[in-house]
Amino acid sequence: MRGTQVIEQPVHLEGITDRLVNEATGFMSEQNAQQKPFLLVLNFIKVHTAHFPNKHFKGKSGFGKYGDCVLEMDDGIGKILDYLREYNLRDNTFVYFSSDNGGHLEEVGADGVAEGGSNGIYKGGKGHGAMEGGIRVPTAVMWPNKIPPQAVISVPTSQMDVFSTVHEILRIPEPNDRIIDGKSMLSLLLKPKSTPSAHQFLFHYCGTYLHGVRYVESADNIWKLYFSKPKYKPGQYKCQFMCMCFGAHVVHYNPPLLYNIASDPGENISIDINSDIKYQRIVDKISEEVKNHKQSVASVPSQFDFENTIWRPWLQPCCQFPTCSCSENQVKK
Repeated sequence: MRGTQVIEQPVHLEGITDRLVNEATGFMSEQNAQQKPFLLVLNFIKVHTAHFPNKHFKGKSGFGKYGDCVLEMDDGIGKILDYLREYNLRDNTFVYFSSDNGGHLEEVGADGVAEGGSNGIYKGGKGHGAMEGGIRVPTAVMWPNKIPPQAVISVPTSQMDVFSTVHEILRIPEPNDRIIDGKSMLSLLLKPKSTPSAHQFLFHYCGTYLHGVRYVESADNIWKLYFSKPKYKPGQYKCQFMCMCFGAHVVHYNPPLLYNIASDPGENISIDINSDIKYQRIVDKISEEVKNHKQSVASVPSQFDFENTIWRPWLQPCCQFPTCSCSENQVKK
C-alpha cells in the first residue's frame, strides 16, 4: 500500500526490497529538493520469514534462502547510504540499523532445513520471551564526525531508546503527559568509553507477560532474572512450532533463575541465590523494581485478543474488486 491506496495485490516478495528502497530514496529526494530535514523509517520485509530472494541474489550467499535475503537487504542498505553520500547528506544524517528480533529457530523449510537464522551462543530465539537469543540483536549506528568510528558499545540499550535519542538530537522536549520507557543513547554514542548504560533495568516481556528482567549493576555485573521460560522440546532450545507466552506453554520459576550475562552470555549456569547473601539482595532489588514497574503500567484493552484478531473479510483491502489482484501500473489513479 502507498498511504491508503492498494498498489500491488498480492505482494510480490521477490521484488519488495527494490520497491522499498525506491520509495525511500524518492521520499528523501522530495525532502531534499525542499531543503527539509527528514525522518525515514525503513522496515525491510527481509529478512523475516517466507524467504523469496530476488533473482540477482538467489544462490549467491552459500547459506540458503535466508543468506540470500541477507545479501539482498545489505544491498538495499548500501543504496540508501549511497544516496546520502551522493547528495552530501551523509555527514548530517543519523543512521540507526538494527533487527527486531533474533533468529526464528522453529522456521524450517519443506526440505527440513532450518531457514530462520542462527543466534550463535545465545539460547532461544524469536518469540521466546526473555531468552537472549531472541532479544539480543546486533545494531550499527552511523553519524560521521559525531560518533567515533569503529567504536564498540557492549552495554545494553533498547530500541525504545530511538524515540528519546531522536528528540535529543533535534533538541525537542519529550512529551510529559506519559511515561517514556526509552532513554536517550546520545551520550553513550558520542562518548562510548566513558558513558554507562542509560538503563539500570530492562523488562523483557512475552506478549503481555513479564518473563525476565535485566539489571545493569556494572559492566562486569549484568544480571538476568527469569520468572518464566518457554517449555522447549526435550534436549532443545526451541518449541514445537512456535513458542507461547502463558499457562502450560511456559515453565515458571519460584525462586526465579539468576544469571550474570556479563560473564555468562550463553546463560549456561544459573546462580544458586542461596549460596551468598549478595545474590538474594540482587533478587530482592530486582523484585522491588518489578513491583514499581507494574504499578506504572496502565491496563489497556488487548489488541491481540480473539475479538480483535479474528479475520473480517469485509475489512480486507482490495483493489479491482472482485479479483483483488493488481500491480501498480494497473491501479486506476
